Amino acid sequence: MLLCRNDPDILVGYELEMLSWGYLFDRADRLGYDLRSRFFAVPFRWRVFHYYFLRTIGNLQLLISRDIVNRTSEMARLFGIQFLEVLSRGSQFRVESIMLRMAKAEGYVALSPTPDQRRRMSAPECIALNMEPESMFCSYPVLVLDFQSLYPSICIAYNYCFSTCLGKLVHSCSHERIDFGCWKLKVPTSTLSKLRQHLVCSPAGVVFVDDTIRRGILPEMLQEILNTRIMVKKCMKEYASNKVILDARQMGLKLIANVTYGYTSANFSGRMPCVEIADSIVQKGRETLEAAIRMVNSHERWNAKVIYGDTDSMFVALPGRDKEEAFKIGAEIAAAVTEVNPYPVKLKFEKVYLPCVLQTKKRYVGYSYESADQREPIFDAKGIETVRRDTFYFCQRVQRKGLPRIGERVPYVIVCGEPRSTLISCVREPWELVRNPNLKLNYVYYVVRQLVPALNRVCNLFNLDCHDLFVQISGRSGASADMCSDCISDPMNSYLTLQCQLRDAERKLSCAIRLCQICSEYTHSPGFPEDGCVSIDCPVYFQRLLICDNFVASAKQFQQLTDVMFSTQ
Repeated sequence: MLLCRNDPDILVGYELEMLSWGYLFDRADRLGYDLRSRFFAVPFRWRVFHYYFLRTIGNLQLLISRDIVNRTSEMARLFGIQFLEVLSRGSQFRVESIMLRMAKAEGYVALSPTPDQRRRMSAPECIALNMEPESMFCSYPVLVLDFQSLYPSICIAYNYCFSTCLGKLVHSCSHERIDFGCWKLKVPTSTLSKLRQHLVCSPAGVVFVDDTIRRGILPEMLQEILNTRIMVKKCMKEYASNKVILDARQMGLKLIANVTYGYTSANFSGRMPCVEIADSIVQKGRETLEAAIRMVNSHERWNAKVIYGDTDSMFVALPGRDKEEAFKIGAEIAAAVTEVNPYPVKLKFEKVYLPCVLQTKKRYVGYSYESADQREPIFDAKGIETVRRDTFYFCQRVQRKGLPRIGERVPYVIVCGEPRSTLISCVREPWELVRNPNLKLNYVYYVVRQLVPALNRVCNLFNLDCHDLFVQISGRSGASADMCSDCISDPMNSYLTLQCQLRDAERKLSCAIRLCQICSEYTHSPGFPEDGCVSIDCPVYFQRLLICDNFVASAKQFQQLTDVMFSTQ
């Protein structure tokens, strides 16, 4: 009655998982309804308390299993910020907590630009290299090589910093103040003449001084961070008892090093953005990756070809080679590229895919090997349906098996509708499909619209069309009756077969009900599958419904055969 007279969203919000029930009584009090006294008259009200008790225990278990408290404490101690600030503040706050202390020690003062100054700053002009791979299936080894901490290494190697930048080269002869990030900069021509032997020009056309004149704050900070991380990782091997704490510490150091570039490029909400430094880092990283690609493609003995590159990594194809040769060539490529780049820019040989499938950018899958003596490969997928969170579970399961889980996020199903009906009119909640026997799942929609396209993105590379296969399978007709004439003509054999099937279905149903009883502590009746457990994310729930349907069908066939046998006597 209460929900009929008022909008349900006003009382309980949109969904239970957003903790809308937590505000139910407060909202009812504001609307003048006495729900507190009525709530205790509701039967099975203890289930609400039991549900939130389980949620509370689950949250505590997540905190313990993910080691949130220890990790957060280590990051707070490492960055020099408060415990709550690790959880509530962003990455720029962490960078500044370290950078400002180092800047103060060197006698620098950080700029605090206004929002208007940030809006007036020039737009970025450089982007990272992101190659579009050819969609293919590779039956030969594919090397995966990755530059280790590329952007922090570039800052260190080339001394890119706020304190070492002299502005763009095109403005070097100007006698006026030039744009520099959110501020203005004026460098006398006489100063440039004195420093001409110590100037470094980035690929973005920005001039910096080398470390013989001035060591930048950012390079110094990043160098200490990377060195400390190496030291912490060594201590992890020596002090196994403190491995959890040390792992949290090295992870915090890794995160702070990787987000330092973002601090310089956050031109909308940044604390101290500088487009000149950001463009220099990105363009130098692109130039480094392009130079590595040219070296690999031009080496005659390797006979390799780069088939994909993305920001700081590249995929190298080795046609006609085996796994052992691939690991040797991969180590040679990593060593050769590292040698031609200044310290600490380092190319790391990650793994070998054998075989693999490249679909598009950031979408690939294959069997990976991380060492030459590894026997069993690891199924490694990125961006395809097996790891995407917006694909229904059946599609993920079939594609994972087809190539050698993450459940459906939106609780709805597509059912069969009237001819020419729209898709939105066929959308139902899962509970409607379970409770209404007149609704049938539209399996054609799921197969044709989701499963077949996902499989075809891989199978088309082999000149196979899953849609044609589905048309052939769906064209076959099955038996129109519950029992065929052959089974009815041999009643004794059919009786024994159906009796075994019925006993097997009864055993499976009993096991499924017992499993649900152990999990939810509720008693389930085969005639009422919606009783008790109400978790649509549980695969056992729908398995129990399927077993129940099979049990009813077997009992129906057994009864039909029994009637036929007695009618003939």
